[in-house]
Amino acid sequence: MGSGTRLRVVIALACAAGAFAPSAQAVQIAERGSMEQRVPGSALIAEPGSSEAGPTAPGPGGSPFCEGDGTSGSRIQAVYGYIAGQPNNIATEAATIRTMASAIDDAYDMSAGRQGGSAHPRWATVPGTCELSVLAVELPVGAADDLDKTVAALAGLGLTARTDRKYLVWVDASGNENLISQARFDDSPNPATNLSDGGQSSALVAQLARNGGWDTDGIGGPTIRWGPQHEVSHLLGAVNASAPHSDGSGHCTDEYDAMCNGDPNAATCTPLATAKILLDCGADDYFAVSPAPGSYLDTHWNTYDSSFLVRTDTPDLPPETAIPSAPSGTVTTAQATLQFSSNEAGGFECSLDGAVFSACSSPSSLSGLGNGVHTFRVRAKDPAGNLDPSPAEATWTVAVAGGDPPGGGGGGGGGSEVPDTRIDRAKVKAKKGAAKFTFSSDAAEAGFECRLDQKPFEPCTSPLKLKRLKRGKHVLSVRAVLAGVSDPTPAQSRFKIKRR
Repeated sequence: MGSGTRLRVVIALACAAGAFAPSAQAVQIAERGSMEQRVPGSALIAEPGSSEAGPTAPGPGGSPFCEGDGTSGSRIQAVYGYIAGQPNNIATEAATIRTMASAIDDAYDMSAGRQGGSAHPRWATVPGTCELSVLAVELPVGAADDLDKTVAALAGLGLTARTDRKYLVWVDASGNENLISQARFDDSPNPATNLSDGGQSSALVAQLARNGGWDTDGIGGPTIRWGPQHEVSHLLGAVNASAPHSDGSGHCTDEYDAMCNGDPNAATCTPLATAKILLDCGADDYFAVSPAPGSYLDTHWNTYDSSFLVRTDTPDLPPETAIPSAPSGTVTTAQATLQFSSNEAGGFECSLDGAVFSACSSPSSLSGLGNGVHTFRVRAKDPAGNLDPSPAEATWTVAVAGGDPPGGGGGGGGGSEVPDTRIDRAKVKAKKGAAKFTFSSDAAEAGFECRLDQKPFEPCTSPLKLKRLKRGKHVLSVRAVLAGVSDPTPAQSRFKIKRR
């Protein structure tokens, strides 16, 4: 293909050999074998002459590298897909998914590291925690055998409409399409317009079913698996048919390489234990840190330039908070002044005695405190929106003669009154699975938090519209929040959905 030609193809790939014809139609290629292999001893052996010093330390709980506020910009979103009628095991499987995501992260960083650079998938993380965000999505029966069903389930939730997202779905079932991805192939070099990056018209989806090699030992275990990073690379646009070692099917031929289906008896890069988990054996087909001027990856699509990757080893970590001045022990006054600080510029959010966190500033003055134990918590918030996941805390006891009993008196900063909440109107469309609620407070400046059934309270506004409600009985709870003080007796509305 001449240098002036640009290939733009949208396909769905099941990882195997076999050429495809350029087409805007989605096609699937049959699976060939398993993308894993047992190796003696440790799977990781440093490349000779490599600057790679080992995987970058993951975030909390085994999560991969985190960046920014965890939600803005291009992100790869991890999804746990459970089959309809089967248990939702997100509580136990999230740790496995975070381990695998961290291994994918290591594979990318080691691949860049042997070329003298850094690279990490730009994962969606929980704001303020650096923990990998894992969405739980119910998938239709047969999703492990049909990627289209998985894509349709995500589209039904509005997820694929986002052009700044790609989705990697761990399907909690075994099936024929256990390692498969969508891909848009476009060898034009500009990330802003490339169809697999800034020019994508909808989010792309890849799935890993259980028999595709779910992993709990990470990248350093006795089994090397290249399926996960292989599918992520397809999502990023590898390997274009115009690449020097392309086999024409979205893969390459110069083994060992996570994206290649070449001849393992004539490997260009060795040893297997290191090379097979890494990307672009010769740094000349789809992933290069510094391609030579005029080379293929200098003039064509280089996935290293993707906006879905971060090219640094310095994470944008959450801020830290300290309280250098606060009451302690037992005091004989119902007032208190606290001073707090952070290691980063930005703002603060405060909570007194378990109230919802709300914006505050240092120093914070409290008044009207009732007798008993009080706990003040504060967390810093940096300009990117990252919150300190471990707020600073101060605890003291108020003992004022003739004062309010424990639990009485003022509860918020500045002696704020406790707001009251009421639900003014509830309109339920029982057969359509929808409801609309209007609510208010006696405090005009109060905000609100809502909870459906047993879910956590989240900020909300009136009117509140709920859609896609499941059949059965439901309870909506609403509480007003004023200056960090929440209504201790939320207003509630009980209703029933009859949709089939």
